[in-house]
Amino acid sequence: MRAIEAHCITHMFTGEVTVAERLKAKRYATASIGKWHLCGKEHEPEHQGFDMNLGGTAKGQPPSYFSSYRIAALPDGPEGEYLTDREAAEAVAFIESHRDRPRSAQARVRPTRWASADTRPLARRRRRPDADADPARDQPQGE
Repeated sequence: MRAIEAHCITHMFTGEVTVAERLKAKRYATASIGKWHLCGKEHEPEHQGFDMNLGGTAKGQPPSYFSSYRIAALPDGPEGEYLTDREAAEAVAFIESHRDRPRSAQARVRPTRWASADTRPLARRRRRPDADADPARDQPQGE
């Protein structure tokens, strides 16, 4: 059996019409929040129909899951702020701030990948009110 090399496309063709572009044409406010992972500045969310881009770059995994994030499209938050919580809060804030018109927020928050995550202890991240409900939930899996 002979292997066939797969052709990998790592970007969205600019001629493709996105859902965000269709919604924008209907006067929706549009936001892309979190992971984007398509290469090149010309392919980032603001060039694909999104009014707002928070965190979307060609890089899939962030340098840090805690502020300072070092993500060009996302201003740093308070020291130690947890990235997944921040992206979720930004999605809620976008929806609430656009109550006067139709809106669409695509939030692709980044769950921690433990093998390469920031090494600071989870105790430093902001705790959710339900965090004590299942202590095992906040532990690295597969170790």
